[in-house]
Amino acid sequence: MIRIKSLSLLFFLILLAISCQKNDQDEFAVAEPVDYYLRNEDKLNQNSGTSDEWIYISKYIYPGSQVNSISWDVYLEKNIVKGYVGCDLIFYTDSDCEVRLDFILKDGSDETIFITQNVEIPHINETTAFEYERDPAESPLEGSNPMAGRNQYLILRITHISGSDPVQVLFDAAPGFMGCSFITVFHDK
Repeated sequence: MIRIKSLSLLFFLILLAISCQKNDQDEFAVAEPVDYYLRNEDKLNQNSGTSDEWIYISKYIYPGSQVNSISWDVYLEKNIVKGYVGCDLIFYTDSDCEVRLDFILKDGSDETIFITQNVEIPHINETTAFEYERDPAESPLEGSNPMAGRNQYLILRITHISGSDPVQVLFDAAPGFMGCSFITVFHDK
């Protein structure tokens, strides 16, 4: 009787050990959306700005100059597991312009662009900014699925590609206020 119990216990422990082993592809099977807010000091952060007022920071990108692009980054502890992202970015310009959004993974000095999108930025009027919004579930920006990113940097780079006026990017504000710009990527759980 004791031998049967011992064998049953051993069999149970073997099944338990096998069921707890992680398949290398499991980490890519389940994804959760994560918002990264554009923050001061060129960082992406899961925490948004906290001002309860219409306070935001803006940076400019200029046509044909050395300051024709700006970037924000964050060090990733998890992989990006979907080939699409969402964004809600706020722009202002004095005339119609175009920018390019690049979503990049950086490993050491190697950069891999996994999504790129050109965006036309219209001039609406002197007091109205343009909101470029792409819902990650309904109308995402699509590219290649990197299935990587852990221990790498995620970079959002915005580059001025056409138009004669600078483009202003508004960021670092609290949710619900002008200048609350963010991106959404999907991480493994």
